[in-house]
Amino acid sequence: MATITLLLQAAPHQSYRSAQALRYAKAAHAAGHQILQVFFYGDGVFHAHSQRQPVASAQADDIVSAWQQWSAASQVPLQVCETLLEDFGVDGKVAGFSAHGLLSFAEAASRSDRCIQF
Repeated sequence: MATITLLLQAAPHQSYRSAQALRYAKAAHAAGHQILQVFFYGDGVFHAHSQRQPVASAQADDIVSAWQQWSAASQVPLQVCETLLEDFGVDGKVAGFSAHGLLSFAEAASRSDRCIQF
């Protein structure tokens, strides 16, 4: 089985892209692949913002909750770029998400057979 690192650059209000990444993560994990981490970068860091975008906020809340539930069940860490948290003024206070540097993503990607970007 493969080791996989996921990179998500879509904001939660772009729930179709986030949902696509989550479906992939669930399917890969269920198939026995090891997912080292899901790294939220670019607009993806808004998944860790307690104040969601006003556009489609119910959908954004649903997809963030779905990521949290899947992470808790699968024990796959949800990591958010700490530099972009600061740059974008995102508070990073959402349970289940932890702030890490880009080096964390690079290390996981280097240990992975595949790095999948959404």
